[in-house]
Order: sequence, then structure tokens, then C-alpha cells
Amino acid sequence: MTRTAGAQIGCQRPSRFWGLGCPKIYHEVEDTLVSFLGGLALMVLFGVSINMISMIALLMAIGILMDDAIVISESIEHEYAKGKTPGQASIDGTKKVFRGVFSSYLTSAFLFGSLLMMKGDIGQILGVLLVVLLSVLTVSLIEAMLVLPHHLKHSLEHAHEKGRPAWRQRIDDGFLRMRDAAGRAADTAIRYRYLTLGLALAMLVFSVGLIATGMVKFKAFPDLEGNTVDARVLLPQGTPLEETEAVVQHLLEALDKTNRELSRNELEPLVRNVQVTFGAHADVPENGAHLATITLAASHGERSEGW
Repeated sequence: MTRTAGAQIGCQRPSRFWGLGCPKIYHEVEDTLVSFLGGLALMVLFGVSINMISMIALLMAIGILMDDAIVISESIEHEYAKGKTPGQASIDGTKKVFRGVFSSYLTSAFLFGSLLMMKGDIGQILGVLLVVLLSVLTVSLIEAMLVLPHHLKHSLEHAHEKGRPAWRQRIDDGFLRMRDAAGRAADTAIRYRYLTLGLALAMLVFSVGLIATGMVKFKAFPDLEGNTVDARVLLPQGTPLEETEAVVQHLLEALDKTNRELSRNELEPLVRNVQVTFGAHADVPENGAHLATITLAASHGERSEGW
């Protein structure tokens, strides 16, 4: 039975270290370094400095350009395994994946190019991502298509003359056995496709259930420290307004005492403003005289941590 292509590709990446040895890995890493150096040169040309946004763009570019180098290297190695000469394998392997790699470059360019359509301060900040990413990816595309195949040609010639040690052949055989085992597992999953689909849906429902039941917490953005503090009062329903006012007054007196004690060594009082709202509570879906909210504004957010 024919093994699936995904299982074959999944086991090829570890074996490339042993297939040609360290020189191949060196050339892939070299492609990354050259791309970053070229990208930094273009950043200087476009007037982009090294800051948090540009550093994030450089980190995002690592995975994209490393994938391009790996795809080209594996394609050349695949052509060489067919019995072709190192030079012909480098040419045919590069031509074989040129369209795919160039399409990946265009996809990234169009995707991040949409950031230029954003207006305002956010658009100006995120526009730096586009400049840095395109600079690095453009240099990487040129280096991967014109320089990397030539380097791999020399590595293949060296590996062809030197031969493959026995210990490396044993390791390659081990990776091939892993590939065959993954292929058999994929064939089994295809044969029992309804069971496979059912297990996948069950895992999806289980994952969603973990979030829905609160076992796995989810928060899109972390809580940021601010200069305001809310004290919310929730009394039993039916509590008259006079009792709510008494509780609020007690809290205000305690606040005033605390503010005087903590502001002795400060240039200004820690609490700048206090606002009281009756009948409002952000944590309960109800209203009435038994609810109240005390909102105070602090002078500095970092100083409000002590109280």
C-alpha cells in the first residue's frame, strides 16, 4: 500500500542532518544569518530602527525563511538521491520548488501588506512590521534561490567523494523505519476513517468543554494596572438606602484614614478623587438601593500597589 506523503515528509527533516552531515545544516543557518544581515541593511536604508516592533518582525521572519531554506535543501537532496550529479540535482531541485517558494513569498507580502491600509498611530506602528518582514524575506528569497543551491552543490560533491559512514547509514535506516511506521498508522486511520473522525470531534468537544466549564482559563488580554480602584458594595436585596449609605460612609472614613497615613511621606495625596455611585454594581446583573460603587483615582499607578 502506498504510504501517505505527509508521513514521508514528516520523517525527512530529522534525517537531513545525517544525510549530508553538518555542512548542509551550516548552509541553512548561513541563509538565515545572511537574510538577517541583509534585512538590517535595508532597515537602515528605509530609516527603520531596532525597537520592539522591528524585533517582533524579525522573530516572525525566522520561521518563514527557515522553511524556505529547508524546502529547497530537501528538494535538492531528493533529486541527488535519484542518481543525478550534484550540479544537476541542485538545478533540478531548485526549479522544482521555485513556484511554491515564490508563492509563499507573495502570500506573506500580500498578507502583511494589508497592514498599510490601517490608519492612525496603530497603522504607523504596524507598518514597521511590513518593512522589516519584506526586507528580510526578499533577501532570503534571493539567497535561497541563487546562493544556497551553489553551496549545497559543493556539499554534495564532498559527501559523494567521502562516502557515507556505517553509523550514519544505521541512523538513516532507523528514520526510514519510523517513516514506515507513521505510514502504517496513517493507513489505519484512513481505513477506519469514521472512527478517526469521531475521535477528532470528541477531542474538539472535550477541548471546548474545558474552556466552557472554566477548568482552563482564557483571557484575551492580561489585566493592566491603572490609576483607579473600585470598591463595590453588595447588600441583600430589599436593604433600604439608609443602610447602604451607612456602609458607604464607613468605607469612606476608612479610606480617608488610610490616605492620610500613607500620604505622610508623599509630595501629594495618594487619592486624588473619590466618586460614589448608588444602585450600580459591575459584577451583578441587578440594580437597586442595596448596591453601591466607590471609585477612587490614585495619583500614580505604581504607588497604589501598597494599599
